Amino acid sequence: MGRSPWNQQVLGALSPGPAGQKVQRRALLGTFVLAFLLFWWSDWDWWPTIFWFLVPLVVVILPGIRRLVDETWGLVAGFILFALALMPEVPGALIALAWGLAIAATAGVSIRRHRFGWRKWVPIIALALGGILIILGGLAWWAGESDRKAAAAARAAEDRRYQLSKLYPPTPRSAIFQLIDGVVTPPKREGICFMFSPAAEQQFAQAHGAADCEGALANLQRQITDFDGYVNYMYIPRTAEVDLSPGVVQLDACRLEFSSWLTGGSDNPGPQLGKLTFEQQYGNGWLVTNYEPCS
Repeated sequence: MGRSPWNQQVLGALSPGPAGQKVQRRALLGTFVLAFLLFWWSDWDWWPTIFWFLVPLVVVILPGIRRLVDETWGLVAGFILFALALMPEVPGALIALAWGLAIAATAGVSIRRHRFGWRKWVPIIALALGGILIILGGLAWWAGESDRKAAAAARAAEDRRYQLSKLYPPTPRSAIFQLIDGVVTPPKREGICFMFSPAAEQQFAQAHGAADCEGALANLQRQITDFDGYVNYMYIPRTAEVDLSPGVVQLDACRLEFSSWLTGGSDNPGPQLGKLTFEQQYGNGWLVTNYEPCS
């Protein structure tokens, strides 16, 4: 049985003949424009090339397929699959703009004289559709400028908080040792106060009659009667630390003990530090979010 005229037209477009080459050039230009724009607007996301772009190129060189389909269609298929894989990484307005430019590029090389009937209107309709998508995509992108700036600022602030979380004490207990270090070592106080949230720092300062955290640490230093015993013999009882909820711990530093099995230490070498509530930040360090003075 012979092939139908429709099948012959399809195979003629897919084959390496003159008709197929014309269609190839149009499809290749449009898909290249689409893939390149989305690749650019996705911040050069390379991962889709690993599968979506390479597999069609391999498939079309298989002997059974190569007899029916020109190898260039593997490149076209690779571009279109590459573009589809990139779309989740690109804002919707830019996707519309990219499709509009791709359709316009494809239709632009399709306009020829001496076309008759419905074939004359196909590239014209495609150009109109591409133009509509370009206009709508451009307007939507322009209208969303303020939202994009706000989202970028929010992402920058979130990233900054994440980076800061790596600098907080690794455990609540280690934070108490750092706090002791800040009490007895004035040059370290600025870095030690970094572990307090703004609200907790204000609570800490007010509880110890100071204007800020560093002033509170200075006032606590004046209460030390035995520097060696205060620094070297401090012990935090296991029961002083309580998990309030996942990622939230309260450490009762009003129950610090100071003793040494070797020397005996001092019963009261310096001030207790208060009750501190810690919250883990992004799975990294612990930030003091609430402070209560000892009764």
